Amino acid sequence: MISHLLAKGNGVVRPRDAAALYFNPSKEFARLSESGVLLKLSGGYYAIVPEEHRLGFWRPTIEGIALGMAVADYGREGAALMGVSAARAHGAMQRATSVGVVATAHQRPTKTMDVGRVVFVKREIKSIDVQVVKTDLVTGLATTIEQTALDIADRPELGGTTPATATEVLTELAGNLRWDVVVELAENQRKTSAVARLAWVASAVVDPPKVPRPRGLVDAKRLRPVGARPAAEFRIQP
Repeated sequence: MISHLLAKGNGVVRPRDAAALYFNPSKEFARLSESGVLLKLSGGYYAIVPEEHRLGFWRPTIEGIALGMAVADYGREGAALMGVSAARAHGAMQRATSVGVVATAHQRPTKTMDVGRVVFVKREIKSIDVQVVKTDLVTGLATTIEQTALDIADRPELGGTTPATATEVLTELAGNLRWDVVVELAENQRKTSAVARLAWVASAVVDPPKVPRPRGLVDAKRLRPVGARPAAEFRIQP
């Protein structure tokens, strides 16, 4: 049964995925969880424990869990890591976090588990810039570094991220951004305030190009970049 589930290419599995194999897949999954073959995440979701870890302690990353759950429900093209979870996937945030943020086309509540929380954000995946990434549980989509930076600048505290962490991640991403792509995304997605905020934070480590000028003052959203150019240059209200 495990080989059948592994063949799906997703380390997050649901009892209904094994409905063709067992009369009572929920009972079988509970048995496999007790024996250490599966790790129960939440009602209806389990992670396949790697064989080499079945006799000891093992926990998957929250990014793998978030993407795996969303892919299980909506398919590989129907979900994408975003925000700090995408930043983690891109190596721009080294510290592990207990919150996974994933975009799907469906509105649903946050999933709270013993291993952390998964925050679902309703977005049309086709309308955002994404790329393929590999997590410890599944290969799927995540926002590109340009989309990730723009999203974090737009909603820096999404998923409980602190402003200090958001500032740190934006600063880390700044040196690798293709600013022409950032500006194009901001214009297409009507995020001129976010791109102004991003340029301001980035100015602490790079010389950002001119970005679309917002019509009014832009809320800093509690971001406090050290060494950045004066906020007034970007129409930021600290």
